[in-house]
Amino acid sequence: MKIQIENQQKRIKIDKRRIRSQINALLKLLDCANMEISITFVDDAAIRQINKQYLDKDRPTNVISFPLQEGEFSDINPEILGDIVISVDTASRDAAMGNLSFDEEVLFLIIHGLLHLRGYNHENTSKANTRKMKKKEKELIRKPDVFLTLFTETTQFIRLHSRQCIAALVIFLLACAAGRPADQRPVLVGRAGAGRG
Repeated sequence: MKIQIENQQKRIKIDKRRIRSQINALLKLLDCANMEISITFVDDAAIRQINKQYLDKDRPTNVISFPLQEGEFSDINPEILGDIVISVDTASRDAAMGNLSFDEEVLFLIIHGLLHLRGYNHENTSKANTRKMKKKEKELIRKPDVFLTLFTETTQFIRLHSRQCIAALVIFLLACAAGRPADQRPVLVGRAGAGRG
């Protein structure tokens, strides 16, 4: 699978590694792991222009999806899922209004955009289709493989240092069980964090 991530704005730093990890997890869960996708981060001015040009709406929005699996020419490149464009300005405002972190909001918008690329819809459709999309959004955001990508740095640290952490914990517990005084027990802090830099 090929994931292209482009950042066309300078206001907010984008963690491409985290986003790539999120998209990888989501594509697997949506049974389209071998498909190509592009995601572009822009500001409100750019997404307003895109919204006006392609959807005839003269206002900024949070996310726009361009599915390439639909329509008359969908068989030209069947391995390409489509494109997602996200406005960091709108995402930032929406995150603040929803009491979410910016990363949580971006993850939701990626899920929302991917579902549009997979044929889900909530606009100009039945209430049943809208409910179906919202249910799928909630289902995906709650998947451990997806949710844990919000904590990529922490999980990578734990994975890298798990043996040292477990060894230190075992030594500490053995010392406690042996009845050593508190001032003679090994210290757990320091060793596990020594590799960070």
